[in-house]
Amino acid sequence: NETIRLVLMCLEAAIHAGEARGTERVTLAIDLDGFGSRCMDLEGIKPCKNVGEMYPGRVGQVLLWRAPRIFGMFWRAIKPHINPATFAKIKFVEAAGLCEFIGVDDLPDDVVPMQNASAI
Repeated sequence: NETIRLVLMCLEAAIHAGEARGTERVTLAIDLDGFGSRCMDLEGIKPCKNVGEMYPGRVGQVLLWRAPRIFGMFWRAIKPHINPATFAKIKFVEAAGLCEFIGVDDLPDDVVPMQNASAI
C-alpha cells in the first residue's frame, strides 16, 4: 500500500533525525482536517497497527489535530482495538496543544498558533 510505505518512510526519517539530535522517541502529529466518510476504512487501519508493532518504544506521543466531528464515529470503532500502552500516548489537541509537544521552530508556519506567533 502506497500510504503505508509513505508512513514508514516518514517514520524512518523522523527516527534518524531524532537519533542525530539524541532523541530516541518521535512525536507523531496527525492532521485530520479533511477526514470524511471515505476515510473510514477499518481494513486500512490494520497496517497502521502493524507499523506501531514494528517500532515499539519509538513513539512518544500521537497527537490528533483538527479532528472533525465525523471522526468521533470512526474513533469509537477503532478505540477498542488499540493497545492500551499505545492508547495512553494518543491525545487530541488544538494548535496551541501542539506546542506543548513540538517546538514552535519545528512546526510549519501555517500551524503555529496565533497567540504564540507574536512570541517567535
